[in-house]
Amino acid sequence: AYRLIKNVAMVLGDPIGTPEGCTRVIDEFLDVAAVNGWTPCFYGATERHLNEFERHGLAWVQVGEDAMIDLPNLNFRGKAWQDVRTARNRAQRDDVSFQMIDQTTIEPAIVAQLWEISDEWAGQRALPEMNFTLGHLTDPPDPEIRTGIAIDSNGKIHGFVTWLPVYARNGWVIDLMRRRNDAFRGVMEFLIAESALAFQAEGCPFVSLSAAPLAHLPRQKHHPGTIERALSYLAERLDTLYHFTSLVDFKRKFMPGWEPVYLAYAGPASLPRIGYALMRAYLPGLSARDIRQLMSGISDAGVPESGIASDNGSAHAQSPDVRAPLRIPRGKRPRVAAETAVAQMAAVEEWSGERA
Repeated sequence: AYRLIKNVAMVLGDPIGTPEGCTRVIDEFLDVAAVNGWTPCFYGATERHLNEFERHGLAWVQVGEDAMIDLPNLNFRGKAWQDVRTARNRAQRDDVSFQMIDQTTIEPAIVAQLWEISDEWAGQRALPEMNFTLGHLTDPPDPEIRTGIAIDSNGKIHGFVTWLPVYARNGWVIDLMRRRNDAFRGVMEFLIAESALAFQAEGCPFVSLSAAPLAHLPRQKHHPGTIERALSYLAERLDTLYHFTSLVDFKRKFMPGWEPVYLAYAGPASLPRIGYALMRAYLPGLSARDIRQLMSGISDAGVPESGIASDNGSAHAQSPDVRAPLRIPRGKRPRVAAETAVAQMAAVEEWSGERA
């Protein structure tokens, strides 16, 4: 399965199947893209298929970190888990319990509260909700989704989280996190902790707190390439709007293991188009002017022109409408030739049919 925006075909995550089956799927997808004149990419892929992507002539670059909680030995003991234990104790004191529900079979009054909480949450945001890898409540509900709720003795739901199945690895990944304004402090820590214990009791090996977009945790001495510097610039700009850094800090409370996720792409010349398509996927309500601001920032940060090596080891031999115009901070950018940035942006605008 893939998503097509303009003529960029994006696969989300890894191919699923045997090694031979995955190779065949990659072959077929790239053939379909070539026949139709599409720009192909794999977004959010893991390390499992990087060698296969390289064998097919694709470059890759890290675009995030996935927070993984191993469940078999999870017990919340030790100083590092103090915030989680406090949240669980507070819930017990306030007579708030946890339930894992199926929205398709639970009584309508519960589902109505979920919508009430979600609408309240969205209504307080000056910025549009992000889409693509992030979901929404649906009517009718998706039967594949599990929902954890924090509900008190009066039947009031304080908050909820939703979980999506990770079929290839028999785990679950978090999707929505929503709370009431007057929910007890620590309700999200409580919901995630209780969900993890519920999945542990079912024999699941892990849960994912989802990838932190554009995060890059230091693992070894590393000198970022041109594309990575451009992504770092974009991360800084978007962090002022969507607070990715604080989200990473919140996830650290659960002592996750961090797994890098990658973008596999056909070459540096395709990156401006892929960047445009990703922004349209995540934020379909952005105006052409907002996209120009972000895209010009990426170009100024040094996305290479066609023919410059990619950043991976082989190349180096190692929905809701926008409520108000976004104020995108500029910041300090690495120098590149001004005519290069202008030419790249003009090419993307001509290709996309959008002008600021």
